Amino acid sequence: MHPHTNEISGTLPTELGKLSPLMTSFNVYSNSISGTIPSQLGHLTSLDEVVLSKCRFSGTLPSELGRLSNLKGLYIHGNSLSGSLPTEIGQLSLLTIARIFGPHTRFSGSLPSQLYRFDDAKYWCAPPFDECLRCAPVPPIQVWEGVG
Repeated sequence: MHPHTNEISGTLPTELGKLSPLMTSFNVYSNSISGTIPSQLGHLTSLDEVVLSKCRFSGTLPSELGRLSNLKGLYIHGNSLSGSLPTEIGQLSLLTIARIFGPHTRFSGSLPSQLYRFDDAKYWCAPPFDECLRCAPVPPIQVWEGVG
């Protein structure tokens, strides 16, 4: 599903968890979608890419995203997300790139300790805006308030 840059507004319905179990990518990049990220997105376990960047999402990142065992790319930058990054994100053993920071991001706390168990180097994108850090293990960022 790729309705990116189509000026879609409103919120994501909770029914999105009933979409095709064969869908491998969910991309709503650069739309005017607001509200919270529905936890039902975690039901789409075939997803290998989730792109929710540059929308108007707020609230916390749902822990149910940790169920996306095939996920390789997570792009949530450019939203007003806050709170701690869920520890369940550490269960995403195939995750190789995560763009989580943005000018309105207000994540706080520590990176989930499970992230340090990954054997392969992972990309975690951080400020300045479009730079990615290649690191093994993931750097110990303690507070991300107002980062990039």
